[in-house]
Formats: sequence, C-alpha cells, structure tokens
Amino acid sequence: MEISKRNQFIGNALFYLGSLLTRTTKINVVGFEHFENARAEQLPVIASAWHGYTMFMFILLRQRLKQERFRVMIPDDWRGETLYQWLRKADQVPVPMDLQNKGMDTARRFAKLVRTIKNERSNTIINPDGPAGPSHLPKPGIFFLAAKVGAPILPVGAYTRHKYVVNRWDAYEVPLPFSRLSYVVGEPILVPRRYDVPEMKARLVAALHEATMQAKANYYAGKGMESRE
Repeated sequence: MEISKRNQFIGNALFYLGSLLTRTTKINVVGFEHFENARAEQLPVIASAWHGYTMFMFILLRQRLKQERFRVMIPDDWRGETLYQWLRKADQVPVPMDLQNKGMDTARRFAKLVRTIKNERSNTIINPDGPAGPSHLPKPGIFFLAAKVGAPILPVGAYTRHKYVVNRWDAYEVPLPFSRLSYVVGEPILVPRRYDVPEMKARLVAALHEATMQAKANYYAGKGMESRE
C-alpha cells in the first residue's frame, strides 16, 4: 500500500500516542483465559471490538498480547493508510481488504488470507462495524472469515471514565494517560459452516454490548486492577 507523507505522519503519531498510553495506563482484563485457551488448543481467534475502541485494542495488544502478531483488517483505500503505518510500526500485520467488494482481486486476497490463517494459526482483529459504520451494526465479512478458518470470535468490550471522545460516527474513544482501563473478553462465538447472517449479527451485537456493559460495571466496582507489565 502506498502511503502519503501526511498519512505516514498521522500513523506515526497514533503509534507514539498508543505507546505513551500503553506505558502509563493500568488495565484489568476479565475473560483473558479465552485467549489463553485458544492458544493452548492451537486455534486461531478473531478478536472483535467496535470501531470506536481501536485505541483500547492497541493498548490491550501491547500490554497483554505483546508476544502475538495479529492480522488486522483495514480499509483498502485512503482510509487505511494511517492504520497501515500505525500497525506496521507496532509490528502487527495490516491486511488491506474490502470484504464488501465482490471482485476477483478481493476474492484472491481473501483466499490467501484464509490459507495463511489456517497454515500459521494466526490471530486476527476485525472491527465488525468498520470501516465507516453505521455504528454497532456488524458487516457479514467477520462471520464469513470465521466460518472459513474455523476461528472463534472473541467479543471484547472496554471502558474508562477518563477519556477523550472524538465527535464522529463511531464516537472514537482515546483513554487519557494514567487512567485505568477495564476490559471484558466474552465467551467465544463459534460460527458453523452454514449459518444464518441475521442470527449471527444479533449474537455478536448482544455479546459486544454485554462485554462493554460488564467492563463498565467492573470499572466502577474497582475489580482487580492489574499492574502494568
């Protein structure tokens, strides 16, 4: 992917901001055993969080999953340039792809991704309502990929009181330095080879909302805050 100088700068800035937040925040993660169980069984996972929690996911990766390299789905256009630069700086694997595009190029890229995930048992991150919304309405691509590679979807919710909320479609949240963050990783969602799209969408929406609400409840209960690693 060719990246403009402007988007390289923005991507680098996001990386350094995320690195600052990684060093200065304390996190509590409930349900992390779902990642560990999948790892023990040598299963790839698809971690899923709403688009507005992208910075939260970056911090989780850097604090608790720093030994892992995730493939992260990003838009295959100008919107993905900053994310491509950010992820590359973070030693993650950006995957530019538009799963809504039915063209042959997308089909080839998707087939290659499926082979890679199966062969390497690599993990993936997908924001199901990205890249441009509507907010909290999943696209079907996440279920298609999960069914093809046999990967459970792990719904991730997050919360902090101390944050800056960007006024845009996804209400993008940026935690403030020295804040504490609460995460909940929900029960794995298994997608069968044959599935009903509306049913899977409803299940994922419910799971993500439940994880987010539980993360908020845990935050105010002060549940088991962990030290930085």
